[in-house]
Amino acid sequence: MPKQAQQAAFIMAICHTSDLGGHVEQCPSGHVERIYYNSCGHRFCPRCAARIRHKWLLAREAKLLPVRHYHTIFTLAHTFNALWYYNHRTMGDLLFHSGVNALKALLADPRWLGAEVGITATLETWDDRMLFHPHLHCMVTGGGLTAEGDWIDVANPNCLIAVKPLMYEFRKRFCQRLKQLLKDDKLTLPGETTKRQWLSRLNKINRRNWTVFIAKQPENGGPTAIDILRYLSEDVAGGPLSSDRLVPQSSEFSATQLAYLNCKRSSDPTRDIRYHKILSRQIHRKEVFVVCGGFSKG
Repeated sequence: MPKQAQQAAFIMAICHTSDLGGHVEQCPSGHVERIYYNSCGHRFCPRCAARIRHKWLLAREAKLLPVRHYHTIFTLAHTFNALWYYNHRTMGDLLFHSGVNALKALLADPRWLGAEVGITATLETWDDRMLFHPHLHCMVTGGGLTAEGDWIDVANPNCLIAVKPLMYEFRKRFCQRLKQLLKDDKLTLPGETTKRQWLSRLNKINRRNWTVFIAKQPENGGPTAIDILRYLSEDVAGGPLSSDRLVPQSSEFSATQLAYLNCKRSSDPTRDIRYHKILSRQIHRKEVFVVCGGFSKG
């Protein structure tokens, strides 16, 4: 585990404990005395993230344009997971640039929109079970500025862009850049694997369909712009674990007992996971995303 991940695990473990100090509230007559321990303030601490998320949301809501917004998701195949573990920053940058630039390039084409759109993107590296699953969430404006500086809306409110062309463009950009990085020996290869093996895997997966998703509009049951921003804020601060997702096995819940992780979109709403495994997955998500540094936020 990298040093940054170890530091994050330690500081979050002692959040709101005497190890961080605190202060005492006491009435003048001495009848009531309460001790409040200090928080760690780490942006991925489930206890401390609420304030950071709220601040980020207020800043984004203030800049929200009064237009339609579309929630778009780009998902990487698990074939690339091993490479990601050894090349966090490079793979993260590659996913960001491939997804965002694919949207910009196609929507700048007059056949789709012919304008420059606004995009807010966040990286998420977990699924509902807190297992490694890197994907990019984008909030895209349903219109943009033309070269002349005029605003135009998408022609069809129910369709920002066709998913297949977007998938092809995303796949092409990602694979081309990754292939060049492999040829230039810019990546750390996992285990006993070779550059030739990864180039072969890349050629195979370049012929498959990748997962790209565009959510419906609110009138058809999709999320509103505020809903999308709230979802993105979980990637900015807090992460996958929050107190409302943990269901005690009994009233005598402790770190040695079984805990349940409530998978919100799963057909099976709960899953047995030992408490130490939940903590391990929580820290691991941060190890492969934010804690290692190099990613920008805002």
